[in-house]
Amino acid sequence: MSRFAVVGCAECTEHWVIEDVVGVRPADQHECPQCGTRHTDERLRRKARAETWVDAVEKRSALLAKKRSADDEFADVDHYAVLEDEWNRDLVDNRLGVQVVTGEFSNDHHLDGDEMDEAAGDEPDYRSLGDLRHDGDSGLWLVQQYPAESSGTVRLNEDSRPGGLWQRLVDVLQEDIALVVRELVGGTGDGVAWQMLEAIVDDQLGMVDKDALEDAENLHGSIATSTLLSLCKDVGSEQHQQAVEFLSSLGDTDFGPLGIGFNGEIEDIRRIVKPLLSASVHTPTITVRIDESFREIDHADQRRRMVQLLSWLGHGVDVRVVFESPIWMRRFAWTYDPEIDIDELDGNVPDVAAFDVSQQCNTGQRASGAVEDHVAAALEALETDGEVVETLERIGAESGQTASYEALYRVAPYDDPNQSRNNVAYHLRQLREHELVTDRIGTSDGSKVAIRPAGVRLLEEIGRFGTQQKPLQNFVSRAGKSGDNLESRPAHTREGGTGWSRDRLPALHTIQPLPRSTYQAAVATTPENGITTVDAAITEWDDRAAPYRYMDWEENRLAVAAEVDNPMQWAVCTARSLGDAFVWDNLLTEDRFDENSDFRRLLQEAPAILQNSACLGWIADGDDIVDNVEEFGNRIQSVLEDICEMTRDMTHGEYREYDSRTAFRTQILTESLGVIGVMTRLLDFAGVDVLRIGRMPRFKSDFDEEKLSSIAKFVGINSAIGSTYGMASVFRQLFEDRDEVLRWSMDVDVDAAEPFGELIGSWCLFADYGDRQAVFAEKLRSNVSPKKIRDGAPEIGVRVSVQTSTSRAQYQDLLDSVLREKNLITTPEAVSVLHGLCRSPLAIANGVARALEPEDKTRHIRSVELRRIIAALSSEQVLRDASSTPRKALVALAGSDELVNQTELAERAGVSARSLRDHLPDLIDAGIVAMTDAGYRLQLSFEETNQDDRNLPERYRDIYPMWVSDPTVSNNVHAAAGALRTARTHHGPDGPVPPDDVGFAGDVLLELTEPWPLIEEILPALWAVTARDLYRQDAAVAGAALIEPEVEVMGKRPRQLSLHEATTRGTPT
Repeated sequence: MSRFAVVGCAECTEHWVIEDVVGVRPADQHECPQCGTRHTDERLRRKARAETWVDAVEKRSALLAKKRSADDEFADVDHYAVLEDEWNRDLVDNRLGVQVVTGEFSNDHHLDGDEMDEAAGDEPDYRSLGDLRHDGDSGLWLVQQYPAESSGTVRLNEDSRPGGLWQRLVDVLQEDIALVVRELVGGTGDGVAWQMLEAIVDDQLGMVDKDALEDAENLHGSIATSTLLSLCKDVGSEQHQQAVEFLSSLGDTDFGPLGIGFNGEIEDIRRIVKPLLSASVHTPTITVRIDESFREIDHADQRRRMVQLLSWLGHGVDVRVVFESPIWMRRFAWTYDPEIDIDELDGNVPDVAAFDVSQQCNTGQRASGAVEDHVAAALEALETDGEVVETLERIGAESGQTASYEALYRVAPYDDPNQSRNNVAYHLRQLREHELVTDRIGTSDGSKVAIRPAGVRLLEEIGRFGTQQKPLQNFVSRAGKSGDNLESRPAHTREGGTGWSRDRLPALHTIQPLPRSTYQAAVATTPENGITTVDAAITEWDDRAAPYRYMDWEENRLAVAAEVDNPMQWAVCTARSLGDAFVWDNLLTEDRFDENSDFRRLLQEAPAILQNSACLGWIADGDDIVDNVEEFGNRIQSVLEDICEMTRDMTHGEYREYDSRTAFRTQILTESLGVIGVMTRLLDFAGVDVLRIGRMPRFKSDFDEEKLSSIAKFVGINSAIGSTYGMASVFRQLFEDRDEVLRWSMDVDVDAAEPFGELIGSWCLFADYGDRQAVFAEKLRSNVSPKKIRDGAPEIGVRVSVQTSTSRAQYQDLLDSVLREKNLITTPEAVSVLHGLCRSPLAIANGVARALEPEDKTRHIRSVELRRIIAALSSEQVLRDASSTPRKALVALAGSDELVNQTELAERAGVSARSLRDHLPDLIDAGIVAMTDAGYRLQLSFEETNQDDRNLPERYRDIYPMWVSDPTVSNNVHAAAGALRTARTHHGPDGPVPPDDVGFAGDVLLELTEPWPLIEEILPALWAVTARDLYRQDAAVAGAALIEPEVEVMGKRPRQLSLHEATTRGTPT
């Protein structure tokens, strides 16, 4: 029974492969991938059939080869399945960059014999688009971070068209193009200048008709070169403006600026602008944001033309194509790779066979690995509204996301049981090909199958495609609404279960991109050169041992993250994130070192200082001392390779020359700490800050006192190793007790006026701490000095702030950062609402990332957008320390676009009506929820679009909870302070408060059922009482919103002399 068929388009003669299973209802229509024509299924002629996808592709290639009389050439090429395996292998360990593979039969265009490049040779040519540029900067790059500098940003969506895109590009690049022309012909006469440009561009627009133009005698030769020369004129001149209009008009059928009509085409941009930009040493940068709605443009040819246009620019412009979703980035690359123009200027056009976008080029943020790869491939191969995906949805809907085979057979839409079994079996095979579900799981209850992480992500992506601003109900019902933008996993995939394990993977744990939202939350909450613990709802990552990394180029900050289970695992992850080739190639460059320090001079002239004072290990290997950065990098990466080999050996129970597993683990930890220390110091020399992020998703269930102590000690030792006093290592000066090391150590001259050193970078530790955050913070403080200070140590110290709460100012910094990317401006009300109602900064960063799209024009954030952010969160991410019912009710109300009664609310929130009746009055008394005759609502504006009462829709009328206003100017803050002070007394040991003692607005919180989360945590933040100096230090009002970071001192607390004391010390009197 054939399952796939090769079909052809009657309009453009394109051939492609479709699913064609006998007995399964086919799709009503099929769209031609070449021209976009839609064909009904019965009108499509089957040119060939095959049992498997790869055989069908092979048959399609054979048909095309025969059609072009290229049977002999085709016979010399391996079967598609073999080529695919070779391609997959070749992509492993490719260097960072957007990679392309060229070679015969990479797609059907190569079957045009007259266009083949006979000089290409037999070997495939693996190249980066960047390697085809005339200088080191231009190229076409698919990225997930906006560049630090750019001439401008162009956005593509479902409304974009090639002509309009080019006009917007000219608006952004016109000054750069003018600069290119001036650079090429500046200082030469008109005749020579014309000849130079004529030699560069391929002008097919025609010659200037001297009789048609008044000033034609001033123009030389062709229309294009003559007009381009006008870009050398003054920017305000009429000639310059005509030249700009000429550029904008390329591709139009009517060229207006010179009054000449001709049949133009988009290819004119390739002939004129591309070679012009390629010939210049000036390389502008442009940002292009491509929304997923780009896929909805009806005509496939228009989409392809726009991609071609961007690739033409890439020969002389640094084109950064920005994607928020790594899956959309992959789909874009795989869909449009044949359109990417990598030809030289002689007309030879080798076709692009494939992109490797699994590693991003310029940001160091690799897309998140295998999960996104599988999802992107599945989205291309499977019909998202077809029966295969429906089966996946059924599995995902089952308890634990695990379904029995019998259950799948029963719900299959077929009357014949055999047909149900056959089709479900086929569906599962298709899903397994893309790693969306597990293999068969044998249980006492029969065979079962479970969804895998890629399957969860696929279902999430299907719900998101084609949307601009997502409806609120999508956020409420959407699967995988997790604590940190990562999918949840079925129980069987976790430790202790069967099937796939996130702890033991078949290959090395690869460095993954840290989500930008996690980075932004960590930066906002962490004190400079300090430590913070952030209470947040977080989930386990797919791979427990995978390092994560994010590079902030604008702030010169490298964030390295890991899921923390034990010190050794954390150390290995951190060492790998800090020491791999990306860091050496992009951050530890000679230019950065020379700009920020004397490191390179010391490396060549005084390496002993670096080795024995700065404690840079591996500078010397016996008598062999490195004298250049590249050699040093090779040594460190060799050490990292050995560390990885040691972890593999330990996994297999092999401990080398060590007598126990414990001794071997200690050696791995010691080596990793050495690499961390060296890399932290080198990054400091290069002017790069380091943010270390630890995530502890199993804190509540798996962290006993002993593990807490070991983690705190690890942070303390790492901090000491990463602290400096001038050139000297603080750890070496204060805590090193080995004589064989100390005898090589250099003494430090202590400045009595400034005896304090500095911790390089900072630490942010995320966990669901429960009631043990203070306990863990105290362990961190006690381990700021991780060892006993050695005798004779110099009197130096390092101040280290340890913070356990996040201030309103830090919340505002976070909102400023995340909203700026959405073209929105923070308001005091927004800070108050999100600070009060969201559990953590991490929840806010994730909520903004999920709920809001960038706006076309800058404006202040509205109340309705705060509703969307809260609706995008899970119940664990709102209302700090509150019980589950009010949290679930809040999220359900945020996701509702209308008033709901109590029964509806209980159903939407998934709570009992009785529990809701007990807890809802608290939210009403606090002014967070309002009760009307028609039902309940969250006190934030509804989305509502249809208004029958002639009032302005609520989305344009900001509605906020009680007393939420700008706290710096409104007197509401005084009412809020009075209510909080009275409630604290009333519900505390000295209460209740007599009616006569209740002050202004002080009675609103007296009837609370569950008072303390509201009084202590939520309402002080929601009402922003600490924003007024009067209440900033008033604990009776501010509660937990009162932030008091504690500063510990690493080492002895030295007496800091005054400047006068320091300068006169030792002077005879």
